[in-house]
Amino acid sequence: MNKKFIISDLYNINDTEIDKKLSECDIFISQKEGIRNKGLLKNYSSVKKESSEIILIEKIISIKEEISNIFAGYNDSVSHAISVSIDISLISRKNLAIIFSALCTQSKNYAVDFSVIYSLAKYMPHKNIDSPNERVESVGPIFSGWTTTPGLPVTSIVGLGYEKNKALGAIEYLESNQSLLLIPNSTETRYRDNVLEVNETLLSFTKNKNIIDYDVQNPVEIIFMIDSLISGYKSKSKLVLLPFGPKIFYACSLIASLANPEVAVWHVSSVDKDNRLSQDREIVATFGFSFKLNVN
Repeated sequence: MNKKFIISDLYNINDTEIDKKLSECDIFISQKEGIRNKGLLKNYSSVKKESSEIILIEKIISIKEEISNIFAGYNDSVSHAISVSIDISLISRKNLAIIFSALCTQSKNYAVDFSVIYSLAKYMPHKNIDSPNERVESVGPIFSGWTTTPGLPVTSIVGLGYEKNKALGAIEYLESNQSLLLIPNSTETRYRDNVLEVNETLLSFTKNKNIIDYDVQNPVEIIFMIDSLISGYKSKSKLVLLPFGPKIFYACSLIASLANPEVAVWHVSSVDKDNRLSQDREIVATFGFSFKLNVN
């Protein structure tokens, strides 16, 4: 029987707590320096403990191998949980899934304390280009989902973003019987307006009860909300998470999937490419969430 991932001690962290998390972490993972993570990299350098390790994405060949090599340095008698802080702001969705998968693999041998940090960017109008989806696929084996009842209809839990018609195309590809649409709310209210505009077609034929707002700046609430939706629908549907929109919602979807292994997380491969040039910009707020990961 496959072991089950256990999520515990889940709580939000605000900007005043982040330096403490950075000073305590054994491993810090971030993208190479940009506008949105320059401050965190600088803070980490000033407060980090001597034994801590840093992984800068795009400066290594294999993320999974790098994580494995670092954990190999801990012996089996280590008495404390390994503390890992991840600045997800500029890490691509593909790489983020690889990182989470690699850390989940290590959690089978070590208790791991996670801190997921996100810098919300200032809104910038998006070019509403209706480009086709390149590939719609599971983000990785750990997040591929399973069902003990084949033949159930598909229900998609969709985090909407401002990628025009991406969500609609993915829902049609999956032949979803119904969709639950989650709309991001934050201090950047113009972003929400843009999301509603580019998803107008999809929203127009979705029942009002299946359209749900969520607070981008309260990730723990997002995780509990996704978990609640999963609990309500998993007995009668095959559930697929389609986490478009802010990357913090993508990270929350991965965590919710770990706690509910029958649920799949899917990704449209062109989304990172569409957003790459626009995502590194002025920061509005920095926040995140923390949790412990164990395997039962």
